[in-house]
Amino acid sequence: MRDFYQDSRKYRELHTIVQQSTEPDSVKDQTNRVVRILDAHYEAADLRHICLEKATHLSLREREKLYNLLNRYESLFDGTLGDWGEVEAVDLELQLGAKPHHARPYRTPYINRALLKRELARLCRLGVLRKCQDGSEWGTPCFIIPKKNFTIRFLSEFRVLNRLIK
Repeated sequence: MRDFYQDSRKYRELHTIVQQSTEPDSVKDQTNRVVRILDAHYEAADLRHICLEKATHLSLREREKLYNLLNRYESLFDGTLGDWGEVEAVDLELQLGAKPHHARPYRTPYINRALLKRELARLCRLGVLRKCQDGSEWGTPCFIIPKKNFTIRFLSEFRVLNRLIK
């Protein structure tokens, strides 16, 4: 038995099998649904189709008014998060004697690990986050929580950093 625990590959394989078998089916189903949503390719919305053909509960006049309103803000429905352009870097002034803080990551349920990695990759691809190549003495844990519409919200724990800012 001791040899088994010393062979980390075998131990990881068994641990993975046990983790996968202990997740409730409802959690697996919900996670798979979120994965499908995150994997979806977002495209620009066809505002005319949505307003004139899908909003049948509205009168024709109301549908036209809705179309005009949405069309005025068409860039909000282009299927992207938009572009910040060239934004100047922001410098935060820290309190005197503030030392770098690097917290250990929060545990992520096995069933959600791939989802967290996929969301991180998506946020990097969209330019919301960027990967730190050289490491950093600053680090804060992040986690995901499911939302009512079966998507996820990516959160970071910045309370310690916030206390160090002047």
